[in-house]
Amino acid sequence: MRSCVMFNSHVGPVGGGELWAYQIASALKKHFDFRLYEPVAQNQEFFKYYNLNGFIPRTHFVSSPDIYVHYSTHVLFNPKGKQNILITCFPRKDWKQEIVHKYDKIITLSEYSRDWVKKLWNRKAQLVFPAI
Repeated sequence: MRSCVMFNSHVGPVGGGELWAYQIASALKKHFDFRLYEPVAQNQEFFKYYNLNGFIPRTHFVSSPDIYVHYSTHVLFNPKGKQNILITCFPRKDWKQEIVHKYDKIITLSEYSRDWVKKLWNRKAQLVFPAI
């Protein structure tokens, strides 16, 4: 089974962006040997609140996964996988273009954000709408 690591910097607060991240993670977990990496472990009440059983966030990184998913609107790291996906709620103009362009695919959650990805990064973004 192919490996997938998802970096998630959205820890602590419970909101729509966090829920969207875990919806994506839930889908990935069904199809890959999946590891969730968070710099600080999320409060377990979060997982109970959203009924996200089976997630054990790791605070250590699995090196060279088949797929690396970077979910953040705060920090940007160089891609670490054989295939690399950048997920962001809204693009940041202060992120280095040379790092953004190393990602194979960009995903965002609205047409508005997709348009800004094009304007700021000159990249096409795929839309994945949050579940209701």
